[in-house]
Amino acid sequence: MGLRKGERIRPLATIEVVSVRQERLDQITDDDVRREGYPGKPAAWFIEHFCKAMKCGPFQKVTRIEFVYLEPSETTIETATAIGIRVGWIEEGNRGANE
Repeated sequence: MGLRKGERIRPLATIEVVSVRQERLDQITDDDVRREGYPGKPAAWFIEHFCKAMKCGPFQKVTRIEFVYLEPSETTIETATAIGIRVGWIEEGNRGANE
């Protein structure tokens, strides 16, 4: 993948990475799955589909990157709202959070 000749990157939002860690895939929760963008799907469903797509097993360690939006775009806010995530960002020195 990548950009075709003449294409430019279109930023979606400014983020701050707040946590990077490795954990076993089978440790994911239903809430984690919702935050991944699959509301209403159980963790077992996500694990099965992830393993099939990535050709790995449920005990595989994956890198988990958590972040907060610093300056979300309208598209980012609409998408987050649709999957039930409250978008937070830094405003006048106050740290926001995804919940």
